[in-house]
Amino acid sequence: MNIADVILLVFIGFGLIIGLVRKWWRLIIGLIVFGVLVYGFLYLGPADYISNFIRFDLINWLVDNKIIQPIEINLQEQLGVTFKIETVQEAFLLLQNFDLDPQNLISMSDSFCKMASVIVILPVGILISWLISTLLYWVLLRWIMPKFLRKGIINILLGGVVGAIGYGIVGMIVICAIYSPVYGISNNIITPLLDSNSQLSVAITSFVGTSSFDQIQQVLKTVNGYIGNFNPLADSSILCRPMINLFDSIGLDPFYIISTTPNEGEKGVSFLESFNNFLKDVTNAIIEKSGSVAGA
Repeated sequence: MNIADVILLVFIGFGLIIGLVRKWWRLIIGLIVFGVLVYGFLYLGPADYISNFIRFDLINWLVDNKIIQPIEINLQEQLGVTFKIETVQEAFLLLQNFDLDPQNLISMSDSFCKMASVIVILPVGILISWLISTLLYWVLLRWIMPKFLRKGIINILLGGVVGAIGYGIVGMIVICAIYSPVYGISNNIITPLLDSNSQLSVAITSFVGTSSFDQIQQVLKTVNGYIGNFNPLADSSILCRPMINLFDSIGLDPFYIISTTPNEGEKGVSFLESFNNFLKDVTNAIIEKSGSVAGA
């Protein structure tokens, strides 16, 4: 059992307790409402609207409301220009200066903002589903549902089962969403930095010096250990991995709840894949640029 399994057990345990308290009928109504909200959010337009707001309008909105200062990057000395960032997409596109494919950068900004929109909507969806299920019960079901369906130990236990399953699924989605960027960071940044002979390690050492880099490596070893123990697909996982494989076998891979299409006509990729490929391009660009600087 690893960290991902423990987190999943916490979600299942929380769902079990909620189910025992709220009973099965309110849990089922709440889960149905939550599922409809998530499906509608992801596939009927709201997710695109919110992610596009984050992608194109959020920074200007924050500046206009004086929450943040205008974002400007002064590179007059290095490149003879000053970059003013007004959108999240522009922040990604700055990496064109490292010879990264702009189309892939646009795709990555789309995927990143979709993930941000899902993070915003999940707690809202849980709250709305709780309110609607409670309201429906007190206004309607309490009066028309026979007492034997509302009372008794069987109904309480059934509520616990429904709650454990429902919150377990939510927990699985949360774990996959968190692990997606963490995997890319570990695979493309931390792991090569821990290998003193890797090109990225050599490149970073040339910037920070050997003594500072040794200290960085000590911290990264600890962080990478936690990341490895958090992997829901690792052999050490006795709960998450079988559940992910089960969902994947029926075409419901939880990693694909956030996905994007890099280029028109291509197959969609999950956030885990797109972020991993994005960081791979970034680290390769750093290696190439550091080599050219060292050569100069």
